[in-house]
Amino acid sequence: MALIVLKTGTFKVNPDGSGTVEEYAYPQRVRRADGTWSALDSTLVANPDGSLAPRASTVDTRLSGGGTGALVTGHRDGQTISLSWPGNLPKPTVAGSSATYAEVLPGVDLVVTAQDTGFSEVLVVKDRAAAGNPKLRKLAFGSSLDGLRWRTSAGHLQAVDDTGKVKLAATAPRMWDASAGNAAAGGRARGTVAGPADGARTAPIEVTAEDGQVTLAPDADMLADPSVQFPLYLDPTIAYSAWTMINSQYTDQSYWSYDKTDCPPPFSGECAKVGQVYGMSMDYRSMFQFSTSGFKGKGIEGAKFTIDLLYSAYSAASETRLYQVNTTISSSTDWANNASKWASSATDAVSNSAHPAARKLTEFDGSLISQLQTIANGSATTTTWGLRAASESSDSGWKKFDAKTAKLIVTVNSAPAAPTTLTVDGKGCVKGATRPFVATATPALRAKVTDPDGDSMSVTFTWAKGNAAGTTFTDTASKVNTPVTNGGTAVVTTGTLVTDGIYAFRAQANDDPSVVNGVKTGPSSTVHGCEFQVDLVDPVAPTVVSDVYKAAGCPEDGCGAVGQTGRFTISSSADVKSFKWGFTTSMTSVATPAALGGSVTIEWTPTSGGPKTLYTQAVDRAGRIKNGTYQFYVAGPSPAKARWLLNDATEQADEAGNPVGPVARDDTGLGNTASVDGATLGVPGRITPGKDGQPRTAARFSGTNAAITAPAVVDTSKSYSVSAWVKLADTSTNHLVANAWGSDHSAFYLWYTTATNRWVFETTSNDNATGYTYSTVTSDAVPVVGAWTHLTGVYDSGTDQLYLYGVAAIACSIIPPLQVAAPFLGAASTVLGAIDTYKSCSEGEGIDCGLGVVGLIPGGRALKALGDGLTNLKVTRGLRNEARNGLKTWQNQVANGITEGRRGKAFVMKTLNRAEATYSDALRNPSHWSDSHKGWNFLGNALGAEGIFNEFCGWCGESRQSDAGLAPMWGKDWGKQKSKSPSRSSSAGSSSSYSSPSWQAKLSRMI
Repeated sequence: MALIVLKTGTFKVNPDGSGTVEEYAYPQRVRRADGTWSALDSTLVANPDGSLAPRASTVDTRLSGGGTGALVTGHRDGQTISLSWPGNLPKPTVAGSSATYAEVLPGVDLVVTAQDTGFSEVLVVKDRAAAGNPKLRKLAFGSSLDGLRWRTSAGHLQAVDDTGKVKLAATAPRMWDASAGNAAAGGRARGTVAGPADGARTAPIEVTAEDGQVTLAPDADMLADPSVQFPLYLDPTIAYSAWTMINSQYTDQSYWSYDKTDCPPPFSGECAKVGQVYGMSMDYRSMFQFSTSGFKGKGIEGAKFTIDLLYSAYSAASETRLYQVNTTISSSTDWANNASKWASSATDAVSNSAHPAARKLTEFDGSLISQLQTIANGSATTTTWGLRAASESSDSGWKKFDAKTAKLIVTVNSAPAAPTTLTVDGKGCVKGATRPFVATATPALRAKVTDPDGDSMSVTFTWAKGNAAGTTFTDTASKVNTPVTNGGTAVVTTGTLVTDGIYAFRAQANDDPSVVNGVKTGPSSTVHGCEFQVDLVDPVAPTVVSDVYKAAGCPEDGCGAVGQTGRFTISSSADVKSFKWGFTTSMTSVATPAALGGSVTIEWTPTSGGPKTLYTQAVDRAGRIKNGTYQFYVAGPSPAKARWLLNDATEQADEAGNPVGPVARDDTGLGNTASVDGATLGVPGRITPGKDGQPRTAARFSGTNAAITAPAVVDTSKSYSVSAWVKLADTSTNHLVANAWGSDHSAFYLWYTTATNRWVFETTSNDNATGYTYSTVTSDAVPVVGAWTHLTGVYDSGTDQLYLYGVAAIACSIIPPLQVAAPFLGAASTVLGAIDTYKSCSEGEGIDCGLGVVGLIPGGRALKALGDGLTNLKVTRGLRNEARNGLKTWQNQVANGITEGRRGKAFVMKTLNRAEATYSDALRNPSHWSDSHKGWNFLGNALGAEGIFNEFCGWCGESRQSDAGLAPMWGKDWGKQKSKSPSRSSSAGSSSSYSSPSWQAKLSRMI
């Protein structure tokens, strides 16, 4: 059971989850500087500086210890009132809560009393001589305010803040004498500093506040009246209060800070008077004002008003009634402006007696619950309740109550909040045409629920069926989820709904399942505010139409080509909102039509030839899906037109043995022999001999009219590529690598130019003597002198664009590079990407990085181009497993150094040997070719796409290429890398050129 302590009450959490608020009108405690609570205690104690202060008061009060300066200072809510006596003060005599400053004027004492809610200043005029002192006719107290200002109203003095709110106030000051009163009424026998006796003589004191002064003007007639009983008392009490009285005889008298301590012996404190005064004809009523903060906005389950009765005029029980007072109270409250504000009927009545004087708890309830509920539902921050006698024409109901004990005891329970975050099958709350679709006849309804008191709840979901237009709804069923913890999500599953039906639902929480329509039921979510529609029909399987890669009607070797982009249009049902697609079953790409039910068109560029499957999936508004497949065949790379290994002997002879000039023979077998002028063949080159034993060497040119010339081998009006390994000796002059002469111009030039200090691939628009133009593409970076560089120029007739690719090889010599030739691949999408920067390896780094550049790069690319697909392997199933295991072993062994790296390399070589044997078998047995084709594709992907080179160069450290990087070439996307220089249209004439070998024709050369 938790207990929260407040200044005017407490809040207690009950075991059943409800709370009990005890709210007093009178403050019960004050918070100390250390944050703890203290009971109120106005007893004065001395401060180190000699001033006096109450032990615990709601107004931080400081009294003078004598001398000049402030007489009394009060701080409340960060605001300050300070009053000073016009003259020096003697050291005070302290008794309990009072400090007496003797003889501030001849025969006049000043008594300052600290109270729980303020302070009083009473001038005690001890004799008639003192009463004749002219200084008593007008007393000016010095005044200082901080954050407050004085306001006077009907003789009342109020200290208000900037908003006009009263923070401290003084009832219109009064003076009284020491004459005897009606002791039989349970009050004082005579007037004292504390207040007058019942029936004693009193008179008002005029008060003004201006120019830094509060001025009191006592009643001159009373000061001079010879019948006055001395001493006389002059009282301006400044305090705040939450209770007061009104008197039917003194209709304009405020009791806000006046005559509140007239309690019957042996009791003291503040007493509330009720009924007609014993033996007199005037009636009192008492009122108490309570804060509503403890129960505002909550459900009221129980309520009582309690107060202690201290005195009754008679032993016979008399009836006291509780009324709601429909106004607030203040220092201006009196009978004249308040008596008519009392409710016409009593809330409750209690008949009892405490004669002659005894403490007796008195409890009122009656209709208090319903009245407080109305107040809790409203905006009022306070509520006022009053006590009066049942009969105000007789003194039989004359009583006095302990005002400090007046309190409301209210049992409250906060209703749950309206449910939030409503969803249907995970889809948000929407109304109207954008309502979500669900793919099930029994969707799950969810709502988050909260309760201010932290209670668990039962949550009722109600769903309604709409008409065809979704404009009207009729409740059809409901379900309850219980218990649901505070802050939790309630969920129910509906009954079976009909397809295409439009529905709406709502939710409502109750923190006590036994209360159906009581105050514990919270507000509902918006009625019919969450709509949805049921869709139980799948979309149709997607259909695909392609402009290039057709499912039927292609040539025998397939449609399109490696590197040629195709467009695929995908369509399905009228309610489809998106399509997923891909060339694996995972289908990670998503395309969204411009409008619901529309088609989408995607573009795709193949990186290898062979059979392909486009997987598609249609997704409708409800999330229902339907898969489809589209199968087609991509034509493979074109066969090589010519290739020269440049390893021909220096001394050559024809078939008859006759010596002939040096020539470079065509390795394709197509007879495109090239003549050699000014060049030396067979010099050491960058590429090592292949597994066929044929050396791959280089040609060194003299630099003067030196060339290797071949007949025309390719139509340069169509797509072609030309590729070569070159080593630039210097940058002092232009260097031509390859060209194709016509009559007046070359169809293309692959060369180094000093004008830009770059590699250039350039084409000519025609072979005329005039009217021709050049199209040029230039390398990004400066060529590396003395480094072997792989250059490839490409013309793509489909896009009418030029491409130039160049890689400067990294040279390390820890172990020999893998013996796989670097093929001249013709398709622009499979040639080596442009790499412009490099760093060399140092010895001791393990595997040779050049192994990857010179061996794995071309070898992996060549193998990758051999086929596609990993399914339905037959002859090569064993190859697949060996390749995978070998590559993983190689990856692991690289990290262990050179020795293990060589063993790994040997394993891969063994795998390649097995692959070649499989290929040979396929050549002998054409029926095996398809499977061998797929096996080669796997191995190419394994070498090229599984990150082997990343392992090597990542481990090799600084050898990794720093800009474009090698990693992009070894991922799954082998897209072509276009030069950053603008490409221009070209329409080249026919001349000699180069193209790459096909894998079908020269597989053995690569291995």
